[in-house]
Amino acid sequence: MAGYGFLGLTYGIYMHELGFNFLYPMVLALTVYAGSVEFLLGNMLLGSFHPLQAFLMALVVNARHQNLTTHISPSTYQNLIIHIFPSTQR
Repeated sequence: MAGYGFLGLTYGIYMHELGFNFLYPMVLALTVYAGSVEFLLGNMLLGSFHPLQAFLMALVVNARHQNLTTHISPSTYQNLIIHIFPSTQR
């Protein structure tokens, strides 16, 4: 839990340094559960906002979890494939 507090504090300081009100990091922390994407959104909100670009950025940043899952636990990946394609069940 200390990690969440430390990251929340640094995120609040970062957003404050970018010039945002304290409500922005609070609302983003409640609506976006992807810490690295929250840090990216700070800079994205300062420029011209493109929703498709924000969506693709979040998808690419969080796609790393799929690779971690397949390498750490191959059985989880196999179970996912079996549920998606039941005909491949052995």
